[in-house]
Amino acid sequence: KYIFAGSVSTSDEDYTTNNYTGFAFAATKNFVYGDADGNGKVEANDAAVTLQKALVSTFKMPIENKTSNWLKYTDVDNDSSIGANDSIVILQKTLSSTYQMPVEKNK
Repeated sequence: KYIFAGSVSTSDEDYTTNNYTGFAFAATKNFVYGDADGNGKVEANDAAVTLQKALVSTFKMPIENKTSNWLKYTDVDNDSSIGANDSIVILQKTLSSTYQMPVEKNK
């Protein structure tokens, strides 16, 4: 969306704001449930990255550098934490695009 002059403020960190000479442009980042590397797709690599986070809590997933709401997109089993089960659910989604992750069922 385009907004003329002034500033754009939002409390949702899924948005970025860029100001250019008299114009403010707010661009929505399209995050996808299960996309731990933040490339906009759910792939086997996302399952591997999520499993790494489950095994080593200090490991930083790429999506953590892109949004503070990273848990919303990577906790796909809705248990409020990252665990091996999230990795399994993400891998299942990569094998079957029609598979609904628990987080998708509860939207």
